[in-house]
Amino acid sequence: MKSVLVYQPVKQFGKQLLALLDENEDVRRIVFVSAFAALRSVLRLRDIVLFHKEEGASVKIILGIDLGGTSKETLEEVMSWGCDSYVFHNPNPRSTFHPKLYLVEKKKDVTLFIGSNNLTDGGFYTNYEVASKYRFNLPEELSDLTKFVSPVEDLLDPKEGDLVKKLTAALINVLSERGDLPTEVEARRRKRDARRTSKSEGPLPPNPFTSRAPPSPPLLPKKLRDFDVPGIQAPPEPQLTAPMPVVARVSGALVWRKVLPATDALQVKPGSKHVGGVRLTQAKFEGTHVGLIDQTRYFRQLFSDYKWEQETGRKRASDQEHTFVPMRLTIRGQDYGVHNFEIGHKPSGEAGQDNYTTILRWGRQLTPLIQDLNIEGATLSLYEGDEEGDFLIDIDDVV
Repeated sequence: MKSVLVYQPVKQFGKQLLALLDENEDVRRIVFVSAFAALRSVLRLRDIVLFHKEEGASVKIILGIDLGGTSKETLEEVMSWGCDSYVFHNPNPRSTFHPKLYLVEKKKDVTLFIGSNNLTDGGFYTNYEVASKYRFNLPEELSDLTKFVSPVEDLLDPKEGDLVKKLTAALINVLSERGDLPTEVEARRRKRDARRTSKSEGPLPPNPFTSRAPPSPPLLPKKLRDFDVPGIQAPPEPQLTAPMPVVARVSGALVWRKVLPATDALQVKPGSKHVGGVRLTQAKFEGTHVGLIDQTRYFRQLFSDYKWEQETGRKRASDQEHTFVPMRLTIRGQDYGVHNFEIGHKPSGEAGQDNYTTILRWGRQLTPLIQDLNIEGATLSLYEGDEEGDFLIDIDDVV
């Protein structure tokens, strides 16, 4: 038996698990045990797991529902796979189902992960997590494997009882009626509300920690995005009011930065047309752990939690889509409040020529302001996870 530690986000757990499930491998048994599971993360595993199931592999999935950590849509998706799936739950509020185990058995070896990684985007890609990875060679180490997993055999091969129920539509309906299963929309709303809730009524002291952007999860294949439940719709656009001085400097993680050219700043010659927004290009920006970003995918991943819809109308490409993202805007030390910025994305716009595929549009309300302030040559910094909202745009002449 060989064992190593897997430390995320230095090495993303989800990528290691997907590599084990390669279609060219002879996979015979798959077991996932996770306290919490998220729909988007489950969808990323869907095709490869079903491929091996159709090839004859045994697939068992055991999920927890405590603390609202798994949504109704997630359980419905897993149930649709037709695998041997269960829900583990102890109604006692002092006892939370919290294990995470992932087993992949092939013809010549068995790999077992035991650690802190939930079957969520955080657990698989962005959180700080540690897991032990054990590998047993077959058949010579079969007895060692049997002894090693014997304490958790009830998790790897569950039987229905007081705490374990087969995953069925009837069970999902009962849990949903009881309020034990949030919808995806409710789960995301809770997460955002928790981020926005002030920790105290008075002003907070500066955060002693510095926010750092984690590596992004892989983007869902386009054919599976329709299965994902949309994020929360942005609220109606607030009226533009007189700017307020910025009381505190940004505290979120820097996720992109660019010096604004004339066209992005809406400063063009009379008779010429501006692009109407900021082109989200590479701008030589390096993301955490990934080096220079791939601008053709980076921003679609960054805003993947929001509701994306196809843009229709004259001269719209078939792959053109857009969403609205609430962001706070500060310019040269003045706070202009939160606005719902439209983000447009067109993969075909790249066409192998390093053109931009994503744009942040200023919109009718902000366009006159941006033109009057003349921010050409200023630096736009985009922060995620600012204490006052999901994103912050800070524009200043000096970084």
